[in-house]
Amino acid sequence: MRVLLVVGDDANDQTYSNGRPFIMRLPGPWTLEVIYLRLLPICISLWQMSDLQPDLKINYSRDFSLTIQFSHVDDCAFASSQYFFDVTCQILHPTGQFAYTGLDICFDPQMFHRFAGQLDAIGKGRTEIAELREVGGMIIFSVEIRGRDTRASVRIREYQPDGEETLLSAGFHVDYDLFVNALRRSAVEFCRELAKLEPT
Repeated sequence: MRVLLVVGDDANDQTYSNGRPFIMRLPGPWTLEVIYLRLLPICISLWQMSDLQPDLKINYSRDFSLTIQFSHVDDCAFASSQYFFDVTCQILHPTGQFAYTGLDICFDPQMFHRFAGQLDAIGKGRTEIAELREVGGMIIFSVEIRGRDTRASVRIREYQPDGEETLLSAGFHVDYDLFVNALRRSAVEFCRELAKLEPT
């Protein structure tokens, strides 16, 4: 779905140029947000108001879970569309759990395609590692084959204002058949769902 906004000399232009977003409900589950930034192209955020947003759930036993759920697309004039996701991660430890939540994290959709392809290549013996990372490299999830051992790891970094970098890092031994094959199928399905959201 593609939305075109025309800004002319009408008095209603003030709605867009005073820095406040203009939000409009469209037919069906779609919502449109338009923001005009001075000296920058108009940015259009389009997202689906639904509880059934596409997500990629990565989990193994009760040890850890990582969920990447689609949030919205920013379709900017003269620039590639940017896809944003909400990320949650939980890692169990002997006395409790570590938990992380990140909102509006930017991932390149092609990264998910590459990740699914790398998982397929692992199954065919063509490579030993599959890696999924967000645009800035602050969130990295990987699966690596080391001989007969299969290892999954997650590394999350966040900058703190006026403070040191916060780091969450963990690795786990996983069963190849139960984990890698299931993850590949989930990644392929996630890519299919994301493709339905691409602006046309």
